[in-house]
Formats: sequence, C-alpha cells, structure tokens
Amino acid sequence: MNNPQSITNQFVKNSFWNVLMVLFSKFGGLVFVILVARFLLPEKFGIYTLAIAMTMLVLAFTNIGTNQTLLRYVSEALGKGDKKRAASYYRFIFKIKVLFTIVSFFLLIILAYPLSSFIFKKPDLFIPLLISTFYLLVLSFQTFYESLFYVFENVKFLTIKEAILQFSKIFFIVLFFLFIGKTVSLTIAALIFSSLIALIILIYYLRQKVGFIFEKKDKLVDKKQVLNFVKYAIFSSVSFTIFAAVDTVLLGLFVTSNFLGHYSAAVFIVIGFTAMISFSKLLLPIFTRMKDKDISNAFNRILRYLSIISIPTIFGIFILGRYLLMIIYGYEYLGAALPLFVLSLLIFETPITENLTALFFAKNKQKFVSRIFFFAIILNIVLSLIFVVYLLRISEVLAITGVAIATVISRMLILFSFIILSKRELGISLDFRVILKPLFAATIMGGGILLINQFITDMNLLIGFFEVFLGIFIYIGLMFLIKGVSKKDFYLVREVIK
Repeated sequence: MNNPQSITNQFVKNSFWNVLMVLFSKFGGLVFVILVARFLLPEKFGIYTLAIAMTMLVLAFTNIGTNQTLLRYVSEALGKGDKKRAASYYRFIFKIKVLFTIVSFFLLIILAYPLSSFIFKKPDLFIPLLISTFYLLVLSFQTFYESLFYVFENVKFLTIKEAILQFSKIFFIVLFFLFIGKTVSLTIAALIFSSLIALIILIYYLRQKVGFIFEKKDKLVDKKQVLNFVKYAIFSSVSFTIFAAVDTVLLGLFVTSNFLGHYSAAVFIVIGFTAMISFSKLLLPIFTRMKDKDISNAFNRILRYLSIISIPTIFGIFILGRYLLMIIYGYEYLGAALPLFVLSLLIFETPITENLTALFFAKNKQKFVSRIFFFAIILNIVLSLIFVVYLLRISEVLAITGVAIATVISRMLILFSFIILSKRELGISLDFRVILKPLFAATIMGGGILLINQFITDMNLLIGFFEVFLGIFIYIGLMFLIKGVSKKDFYLVREVIK
C-alpha cells in the first residue's frame, strides 16, 4: 500500500469500475436530460434546473459533509482492522445525518413559497420545489449509503446500482410523459421513484455483505473530533454547493427561464465530462491510509493521467461544441454555445480541485478547504453580479456567458490556492510540466480538425463521429511520438480491463 506505483495501480483498477459507473450515469443522465430538455423546452427546463439547484443547495447542509465524515472515519477504523469502532462511527454519523436531513427537509418546505413568489418571481416554481423536498429526503440517504461502498472499495456494485437507477429514471419519465403529461413536477417525481429504488438496493446489499456495520457497538469514538470534522466538512460542502449553484440562482433572478435553460444545458455537458475523470471518492480512503512521503509521487501520476484525458476533451468542445448542442438538445439550445466554450475549461480544473480537496480532508486539513471556498464564493458572486448586470444591457446570451466567465475565474482561484497550500501544508509539489505534451498534441489535433472543417459545408452526425475518431487517432499518435504516453500506460489499462 505504501508503494506509489501500487497505489496508482490500485487507484486505476478501482477507477475502471468508477468510469464504467460514470458511463452508465452519464449515458442514462444524458438520455434523461435530452428527453426532459426536448419535451419541456427551454422555459420549463429552466424552471426544472432552478428547482433542482435550490434542492441541492439545501441538501448541502446534510449531504457532502456527513458523507465525507463517514468516508474519513470509517475508512480509518477499518484500515486499523477495528470493525467495532467502524460500526460505532457509522451509528454516530448516521444520527447526525438523520437530524440534518429532517432540518433540511422542513427548511425547503418553508422556503418554497417565498422563493418562487418573491425572490425569483416565478410562480411556476412553487409546486416543483415542494415535490423536490421528497427528492431531497431520498437522495440524502442514497448518497450516504453510496459512501460506504467507497469505504469498502466495492465500486463494482455501485456500477450495477447506477445502471438500475438510470434505467428507472428513463422508464418513469417516458411513462409519465406519454400517459400523464409533460410537466416539471412529474420530472422530479421520476427522480424520486428511481432514487428510492436505488436506496432500497443499497441498504439490502450492505446488510447482506457487511452487516457488521449496522450492529450496535459500545466502543467509544472521539465524538468531539468527529463533530469538529463535520463542522468543517459541512461548511466546505455548503460552500462547494453554493459555488456550484450560485450561477443558476443568480441567473434565475436576472434572466428569463428560456436563457436559464440554455445555461443549464451547457453546465450539464461540462458536468458529464468532468464526472468521467473525477475520482475524489476513490482517493479519500486511499489517502487516509497512505504515508505522507508517498502521496506526492502518487498524486503526480494521477495528475498526468487527468491531463492526458481532459486537455484534448476541452479542445474537442471548442471545435465541435455547437454541433454537440444541436445533436443533444436541438437547435433551440444553440444559445448555450458561448457559455459552453467558457465552462469547458472546468473539465481540466474540476477533477484536480476535487482530488486535492479529498487529500486535504484525508489529512485533517479541512479548515483550509473551508476558507478557500468561502473567499471563492464571495469573488464568484461579485464577479457574476458585475458581469450579468452590465452584459444584460447588451443581450441575455452575453449575460449568461459573463456568469460562466465569473465561475471559471473563481474556480481557477481555488485551484491555485490548493497548489500553494499543498506545498506549504503537506509538502506536496505538483509537477504541472505533465500538461505540456498533452497541450502540444491537442493543439496540433485541434488545428488539423479545424483545417478539415474549412472544406465541410454541411456538418452531419456521421461526419461529426468521423472527426471525433480522427482527432483521437491524431492525438494518441502524437502523444506516442513525443513520448507523452508509452506502452507501459497501455499495459496498465489492459491489466485493468482484465
């Protein structure tokens, strides 16, 4: 476990199932979003995304903070072979989870009317927000029990669960749209039913395979330390969620639901790509058990793989983003092109930031995470307000693009802050020279595709797929030539697939 190469191998092997799970999640999520976006159209789709954004904002008080605490302390106890202490930690954190979930549930019920009528001045938002309270309730416990699978390093079962969850979402949304109606409320109801099925499956499997975690144990745990960790974890998670939702909330205040739907369409595409290469839940248990001297080498190996994947993806969106929007959502969503180009930069930043966040939590440095996100939120809000108020005078397209720019600037501040603090507080130096070769290869690849596009007057799906595969071929070939990748990398992938 202490060998950096073995850590990297273990991470990549676990990541195989995580990637497969994300493929199910994003493919199913993509189909779901396409159905919802196309049938609800931009105005109702904007109401839907605003309702979900507010739900996630309230859910942050109970969700990520307690989930990270569960990962941290149960992983630590199991790493020492102490199952009784692990069970005790679970029971104590579960009680905190229940309390926070109930408070969040009633908070959203109380806020539903004033938010829809007085804050956003969108009366159609009221009923979807009320229904979202039940989604909050189910999703809170679903994500909590999912965290235990990362503790026990059983990502394989989560892949099966995810496949069932996505199939259920699509089944319910098609059923509702065809036989009942095309409404925002029914869309959220589909999410509730599918998440409830996933929650039942998770609890049943855990009781069958690791039943000891549910047993009542009397072993003492350091409750004060756990509560202190929860405090910082919740503050960080709330900050993170506010950061993720503040753009949607601000736009809900200033622009029409139609352009809010455009912005949300761009966000969903970027989230889909970032989720494919973000492994923070896998890394938190591993970092918790690693010696400090091994982390730097392991993290730089991971940074290299993230760069190899994320950088050409960004170039691909720059070149083919408009066609991607048309294929996924339809011509009605072409207004999302500019914010999509800007937000695509987060495909590189977000996985690195999330993994550094996991590292700081694993090493009990969560207070730094809280401070970084707090100042970044303030910057994001100020910049977003400046951009949206000024650019709204010109057009709503530029207003949503300005909010995208504010988000990218603020998130880059987070990344640079983590880079500085990881050196000062953890003694870890990140070698960003690993991005140079992927950047060079992606630039040549992008130039080649743009040159080809000069001779194409009518882009279609077949030509688009051809350009994607041609781009991949050019990129990998160049990376081999400049020794950005080697046979060793492919051997590792082959072993993972086996």
